[in-house]
Amino acid sequence: MRLITAKEIYQAKEENKPIYIDKDTIVTPLARDIAKENNVSFEDGSSCKKEKVEVVETKECALSEDEIYNILKLGIENKFFTEKDLENLLGKEDEKKTSLNIIPVGISGRHVHLSKEHLEILFGKDYELTPIKNLTQPGQFASKETVTLAGPKSVIENVRIIGPVRSKTQVEILTSDAFKLGLKPVVRLSGHLEGTPGITIIGKKGTVVLDEGVIVSQRHIHLNEEQGRERNLKNGDVVKLRTRGIRSAILDNVSVRVGDNGYLDCHLDQEEANALGLNSKSYVEIVR
Repeated sequence: MRLITAKEIYQAKEENKPIYIDKDTIVTPLARDIAKENNVSFEDGSSCKKEKVEVVETKECALSEDEIYNILKLGIENKFFTEKDLENLLGKEDEKKTSLNIIPVGISGRHVHLSKEHLEILFGKDYELTPIKNLTQPGQFASKETVTLAGPKSVIENVRIIGPVRSKTQVEILTSDAFKLGLKPVVRLSGHLEGTPGITIIGKKGTVVLDEGVIVSQRHIHLNEEQGRERNLKNGDVVKLRTRGIRSAILDNVSVRVGDNGYLDCHLDQEEANALGLNSKSYVEIVR
């Protein structure tokens, strides 16, 4: 197995050469991003002659912590080694502790949660939402139905409704959406709506005017009771997260939401994820 790291990308750039790879080569995500930024190409090297490699002693760390993490993750996914191999190498407790702190990322855009009363005003009596995609949290789904949001300055059309219905209507938008609509962006956890801006919601058959209920979602972690006990986390805790990649960062003020049916993931909104270079296949680490 051969590993391509950021160091090799920079060397290839200096020499103005491509990097040859084959089926036994792993390119770390960080190295792939740096290659793209520096116009370094990857070419099929399966038929190339192996070159003599000069070994140079150095005191510098050859791989960053992020690259080591991604190599281990890719190694397991590509079956170069197993979690048991890592357990034997690192020690069971250390490996378990590390793996428990790794959380998958869930990314959300603007959307609306409706009460049954407001759903019927917007779409008609006894109307039921039409699921088109299940979401990570059990029982939740994206519906076919959309609405228009109207604020003091502008409107945003085709805003997805998330089901099932809730006890109270809530609108979750991005910070840039708030500016477009003419609203003050208020960062809150779901359900904490007191003192938030209102908005007008327009459906196919009616209109609902909210006095409050518009939030920018605060970053948070979902997990169930057992997952919380394993990580020594309880509902209402606030932790820090570390992201990985070329735009790695520490995220403060991450709320912990523990529920009976919670599914382990970290919820960021689309703007946060874009700024950090994260997507729905990314992971973050709890660093307390």
